[in-house]
Amino acid sequence: MLKPFLHILTLLAGLALFSCKNNIPPPQNKHLLWKNEFKGQDKVYKEELELIIPFAQRENSKPFSLPITPRVWWYNFGQNSFDSLKTAGKLARKVRELEQLKAGETYSVKKAARIERKIDRYETAIENGISWFYANVGEKQVYIGDEEVQETAERLQKYLFDRGFRDAQVQGSTYKTGKKDRYNVRYTVQEGTVYTIDSLFYVVKDSTIDSLLQLDRKNRLLKPGDPLHHQQVEAEKLRIEQLLKNNGFYTFNNRFITYGITNQ
Repeated sequence: MLKPFLHILTLLAGLALFSCKNNIPPPQNKHLLWKNEFKGQDKVYKEELELIIPFAQRENSKPFSLPITPRVWWYNFGQNSFDSLKTAGKLARKVRELEQLKAGETYSVKKAARIERKIDRYETAIENGISWFYANVGEKQVYIGDEEVQETAERLQKYLFDRGFRDAQVQGSTYKTGKKDRYNVRYTVQEGTVYTIDSLFYVVKDSTIDSLLQLDRKNRLLKPGDPLHHQQVEAEKLRIEQLLKNNGFYTFNNRFITYGITNQ
C-alpha cells in the first residue's frame, strides 16, 4: 500500500520541480488566472454563466481538481526548448522534397499531401514559437486583465437581461490567492426580479397571415406568464417564418418581424 503512495508523491514532486523550471512571466498588466467564480446568483445556474465567459478567459484544466496545471507546464517547456533555426531547416528540406516530388515522374498525391501537412506544421511552429507536439499536448497559460474582466461582466449582465432579469447587475473583480502570483476572478451577480409576459399581442396588417397565426396559436412559443426570454422571442420569430413559408409565403423572412416591450 505504501509503495504506490510513494510513487504518487514522487510524481507530484517531479511535476512541481518541472513547473518551476518552465514558468513564463505574465504580460504587463495581466494576472495569471487560476479560477473563475460566481457569487450571488440564485435562479440562474453557474454552468450557464460559465458558458458566457470567452474561451480565452477560461481557467486552465486541472486534472482531478488538483491544484496543478500539467498541460501548462508542457506548453511552457515546449516554448522554452523550441529551436527555431532547427525547425526552419526541417521546413526548407520538406519544401525541397515537395518540389522534387512534383518534378519527378513518380508523383504521388498521398505523399504530397503528407509532406504539405508537415510543411504546415513547421510554418505554424515557427510562427507561434512552439512545436506542433507541445502545442497540442500542452495548454497555453491563461492571463487576465482588469479590462477583460469588466467586459466579461458586461456580457454576463446582458445575458441575464436577455433571460428576463432586466434589472440584473454584475460586478467583476480579481483577488490574489495563495502565496504564488495566482489570481481568482469573482463575478458578483445581483439577479433582481425576473420579468414575465403579462399580455401578448400580434399586430398583423395582412389578413391572410393574421388568420394563419390565429389558427396556429396553440403552437406559439410565447405565452403569458413565461419569463421574458430574448432567445425564446427569436425562436418564435423563426417559427412564424417557417409557418408562413409552409403556406405559400416563400420569400418571408423573420427579419420582417419586429417586437416591442412595455412595462406597465
